[in-house]
Amino acid sequence: MNATLTRRDLVTVLTGAAAILPAKAAVPIQSCLLLSVAPDAVTVTAQSGGSVALVRTSCAANGATPGEVAVNAAQALSYAKALPEGIVTLTSDGAKLTLTGGRSKLSVPCLPAADLPPPPDAVVRASMSMPVATWAALSSVAYAAGEADNKYGLAGAPLSVRGGVLRFAATDGNRLAVTEAEVPGAIGTGARQVPADALDTLRKMLPSDGDITIEIGDRALMARAGSTTAVIRLLEAAFPNFDAVVPTVHKATVTVDREALAVAVRRVALAARDSVRTVRVTFGDEIALSAKSELAGEAVDSVPCERDGRASVTMGFNSAFLVDALGQFSSATVTIGISDALSPVVIRPVGGSGFAVAMPVRLE
Repeated sequence: MNATLTRRDLVTVLTGAAAILPAKAAVPIQSCLLLSVAPDAVTVTAQSGGSVALVRTSCAANGATPGEVAVNAAQALSYAKALPEGIVTLTSDGAKLTLTGGRSKLSVPCLPAADLPPPPDAVVRASMSMPVATWAALSSVAYAAGEADNKYGLAGAPLSVRGGVLRFAATDGNRLAVTEAEVPGAIGTGARQVPADALDTLRKMLPSDGDITIEIGDRALMARAGSTTAVIRLLEAAFPNFDAVVPTVHKATVTVDREALAVAVRRVALAARDSVRTVRVTFGDEIALSAKSELAGEAVDSVPCERDGRASVTMGFNSAFLVDALGQFSSATVTIGISDALSPVVIRPVGGSGFAVAMPVRLE
């Protein structure tokens, strides 16, 4: 087996696959990926017992002699990164894989490709295609999901399709994020819980442009974009009916520059020293922010806004939660619906879709 390709392409395909594999495992084959050489391409496939069950990605190769071997993913990636830029040659006699670049030659032991498990099968119930940018925006809700260790039912983001609109949601019990987008041709499906950590992993390995095809089954979701394919295991857990608790009526609404508010919150939070870096926020003719602590001192800031509704309201927020919610959107401005000091606020992008809900914290 042999193939010639660029070091950059080799590092790219190895990185995507190695992301889901442990560097060390009780059984060596569990840390291995399958490296396959075809006449004009090199394909790397990795399988794991985690939320991302499979990743397969490929790149162009020249002068290839077909074959396949199993190699330790972390070792192969570290060797590929260590080679000089330029053309790399892969050769294998079945016992080892040799990577040659310039005057450098590095070899990693191989295992038989037959020792790797067969790829999982998935029954497709619905399929849809959309721009990668749309999928990335939809899956941005992952930040609001709970930790799998203690909130298994909240560790995913339920995906549903109704009337051609694809919807994601995520909550950890203290905040909520919802994104929506019209996807022409999308077929309605019941909610499927996609693990939030898998959404993050997938977003990092997708190309920056082009389209993505999503195939949804009963227990798995398959994503194909460019030369990358990923299979994600769905969670089998109930998700709360969040629609029933999202406020629909507000006593006041403010419109504010999204980025300006996020920057101000981060700046003021530097002076907070409690466990959640609480920031005091007063919604009035402007949005006034403050935080203070005995050790860090005091910080104050303000951001212009347009207000529609009642007199000013002062609330406390976990600063990271508030910044995360604002970062969910790409619009220049957002509206914030408020009621009283202890009621959740609803943040919506102006000219966009979806929303975020942030729960306030009690001020001392």
